[in-house]
Amino acid sequence: MLHSLSFVLAVFLLGSTASKSIAQETEKAKLVPSPKEEAEKESPVAAELPATEAKPESLDAELPQNPEPTLVEEIAVTEVLLDALVSDRKGNVIVGLGRDDFVVKEEGREVELSSVTFYSHRADLTLEEKSGTTQVGSGPRFLIFFLHDNSRNDTTQHARLRLVARDAEDWIRKKMLPTDVVAVLSYDFKLKVHADFTRDRDLLVTALRRAQIGKDPGGNWPSRRPETDPLADELPSLLEKMPTGKALRKESSRFQDALRLVAQATRPIQARKTLFLFSQGFEGTISAGGWRPDLRFYPQMMQALNDANLAVYPLDLSRIGVSHSLGDSLGLLAHDTGGYYYENVTSYGNLVEVISDQNSGYYLLSYRSESPAEESGYRKVEVRLKNPELRISGRQGFFYGKD
Repeated sequence: MLHSLSFVLAVFLLGSTASKSIAQETEKAKLVPSPKEEAEKESPVAAELPATEAKPESLDAELPQNPEPTLVEEIAVTEVLLDALVSDRKGNVIVGLGRDDFVVKEEGREVELSSVTFYSHRADLTLEEKSGTTQVGSGPRFLIFFLHDNSRNDTTQHARLRLVARDAEDWIRKKMLPTDVVAVLSYDFKLKVHADFTRDRDLLVTALRRAQIGKDPGGNWPSRRPETDPLADELPSLLEKMPTGKALRKESSRFQDALRLVAQATRPIQARKTLFLFSQGFEGTISAGGWRPDLRFYPQMMQALNDANLAVYPLDLSRIGVSHSLGDSLGLLAHDTGGYYYENVTSYGNLVEVISDQNSGYYLLSYRSESPAEESGYRKVEVRLKNPELRISGRQGFFYGKD
């Protein structure tokens, strides 16, 4: 998540030639007596009169008239917010860390952290757990189930999607916390929202069954939106931030665009969001070196995901033991968003439980980054802990600039 502001760094340059000329003329005026001074030396009467200091006529001509300031450079100052998961070797979330426990480098240069905040769904953290952390916040876990059906590449996907729906339903019935906020989406040739953010387990189970078969909820028409939680007014909404009607289908014709729309809809939520992506991969370019992202769409999608603080955890739908080039797309997506890619999955339910537990608490690290105002690009970020016994995971960089 990035917040940007810009200021102008200006350097004002005065004419050095004019300054030199003034100094030379002033020194000359002091050394060479004027005719009036010569006369005063010869006339005692004139010597008693108050003298008027001479002023070279050339000074006025050489003084700079209203020198124009020269604008050197405009600098964009970006507040970079990095979310990081910290655990011990057993996967337990570690709390109570502060700025002195982290080392953050941007493009190899160490930066100074301005703040460290620990967020947890637990509101009962002890004073011992809070000690050392700059700030402590609490809030629900925001979780999104996203079923990607590109079965044109693998006819066994339908069976795997049924397995996903069964395992996810079991997690919702038994493992979902009362404070969890969950949504269910799917994609085949367009984005479909089967359940907006809700805590209603029955609504989520119904939505999963519909997503598994790809049933169209009717588009994001205000009058045709899927059934929602009676308490939905208290929760953030994905549908309210998305295109409506036919525009939704048009703007989500590519998978990357669909994921970008989801990220943009979640951006107003000031928290880390977790997206379980059940997929076999998405399109890019295939070369001798394997799969490569399509640079026409991938950077925009990734910038939206990073800006929204949305971590993607792909769980491969391919059969166990089957390797495929599109798996590289899922690995890169996880790496760039601070998630993790799981392949050769035997139990989707167990992985959903592991991932949701890992995301029960996270750190938000803040620092300031500078770049030329008109520049855009990607900067690598390395985050590590001074304690080698602990483990940390998070996004590895961010896109900046206007493009």
